[in-house]
Amino acid sequence: MESDSIELLHSIQLDMLVKFDKICEENGLTYFLDSGTALGAVRHHGFIPWDDDVDVGMPREDYNRLLELGSNGCLQDNLFLQTYKTDSAYPWPFAKVRLGDTFFPDFGVEKMKYKGIYIDIFPYDKVPSNTKRAVWCIKVSRLFWFISIFSRRDYPGSNFFSKILTAVLHVMPKGIGVMLHRFYERYCIKFNSKDTEVYTCYSWNMSQYHTYLFEESELFPTKKVSFEGKSLCIVNNPDAYLTKMYGDYLVLPPEEKRKSHLKGAFVV
Repeated sequence: MESDSIELLHSIQLDMLVKFDKICEENGLTYFLDSGTALGAVRHHGFIPWDDDVDVGMPREDYNRLLELGSNGCLQDNLFLQTYKTDSAYPWPFAKVRLGDTFFPDFGVEKMKYKGIYIDIFPYDKVPSNTKRAVWCIKVSRLFWFISIFSRRDYPGSNFFSKILTAVLHVMPKGIGVMLHRFYERYCIKFNSKDTEVYTCYSWNMSQYHTYLFEESELFPTKKVSFEGKSLCIVNNPDAYLTKMYGDYLVLPPEEKRKSHLKGAFVV
């Protein structure tokens, strides 16, 4: 059945979130509602009415354990873990948990093995406690990721530089892109064993210019929040977290900006 109903999509995503929460609880994994989903939990006690995606964050150690659980692509309850290792056409530096027997319209999804309605799973890593050094590390990581994704995906390029980069990288052996992606991942975890209590999510939208740094006490330990009547996990200090990301987050955006990102009908 094709549909563009945001209410139907939210009901499916909520069921996926509850199943994901159960998987994490059963396996002792830490997670928290992330970005716009965390904003929705605090401001709307559920989904942002016009939002169409779900974001979850995990510390890298727990994220890697989740990847091990879904190393063959399968989790449970018709959920599938999508990474560049379980789906060769998937380019992003974070995972998705997708629902089987569904289809969600997205750029490039036709070439992917898993195409269903999804939850984005973002790994969080430590960065240097020195702010300038931390910001530099984040920007360097984005350069590595850009090179990796341009080598693995058919980007036409929006400017002269990106067109040249795409042309050069596409003549390289296909395995180079995977190698670059793994190099990027090794770069992201380089400070996780260091004596620092500052975290970031390297793999947030790579096109943005903002860098976000969070104190460990702002993120952990996680706590429960009511989300659409369900008890799910959120960061330890939602106010500090959301203020850094959105400023005065309780103020609604103007109506012209309250738009869904759906690129067509989804299928259930």
